[in-house]
Amino acid sequence: MYVIMAAVSASALVSCSGSPGPTPAASGGGTRTAAGGVASTITVDAPPNASSAAAAYGASSGTFEQAGIKVALHTHQGAQSTIVGLMSGAYPVVWATVPDILAAQAKGLPISIVALGDQGAPGQIRVLSRSDSGITKPADLVGKRVAIPSPTSSCALAIPNLLKAVGVDAKKVQFVTVPQVDHESTLQNKVTDAVCTPEPFQSEIKLHLKTNVVLDVFTGGNKDMLIGAYVATNAYVQKNPEAVTAFRDGLTAANQKADADQSVVRALIPKYSGVTDELAKSITLPTYIPNVTDTAALQSLADLMVDNGLLTAKIDAGKSFAAPAPSGS
Repeated sequence: MYVIMAAVSASALVSCSGSPGPTPAASGGGTRTAAGGVASTITVDAPPNASSAAAAYGASSGTFEQAGIKVALHTHQGAQSTIVGLMSGAYPVVWATVPDILAAQAKGLPISIVALGDQGAPGQIRVLSRSDSGITKPADLVGKRVAIPSPTSSCALAIPNLLKAVGVDAKKVQFVTVPQVDHESTLQNKVTDAVCTPEPFQSEIKLHLKTNVVLDVFTGGNKDMLIGAYVATNAYVQKNPEAVTAFRDGLTAANQKADADQSVVRALIPKYSGVTDELAKSITLPTYIPNVTDTAALQSLADLMVDNGLLTAKIDAGKSFAAPAPSGS
């Protein structure tokens, strides 16, 4: 059995700022080699949002263990991409947005997708403005500052796609990178004019501030767009092919359960995001992908990235997956 473990302090779960996470020594993570060279303990870093909830369910319910791998998640905080921690060796497996992963691979980073995680649903990520801002429609974003989680986040890809569809030039919008846990404060203090924020943070913002919904990100041409995936270094994948297969099998089962019965993930979200139980019951969840090696969905997103200038050349998305590579969609 392969083991993915993490120690997460209570303060880390609810913190709204801080570093990307502890070092392997502090977290109990890193890779330790057991007899026969098998990686026995690693850490999976994931953000405190709804995207990682199915994996959290799989870890707490024993679903991963039934597939032959024990999993727990470390909650990622801070502005840096989880891929920074991956490449530094702090976390052998991390959750990251799919655009972020494909952009990193295009730059030559030796990483591979282990499994796709989730895809967008209407209401799951929205662009919000203050109710007194005068920003109520896409055209009002011209000349304004919009907070996004990262330059290659789902927001960075999806917003220009929606603006293009209604004749608005996305180049006239100023996108500002802000950690998603800080979106509320930047909006409230008028540091930014709008925020592109996922659940559960957007629902928390709406509890505290009067807002306008300017864009519903996963609508129109962005329907069913991939959001995130779990990724590892090529070195880890080559050394641990059985762990890759077990993780895929476990996440497949966890995703299917999460989609069939949303209550199992809603019950977990407060434990690592800091939102209340009541709020977790009402937030909009993403779709947890039943086919975690869906090459067709990945190719569609990669092509959209080319169309929007986030990739400079067309790629073969199937080659982005870790070996054993999927045979098809």
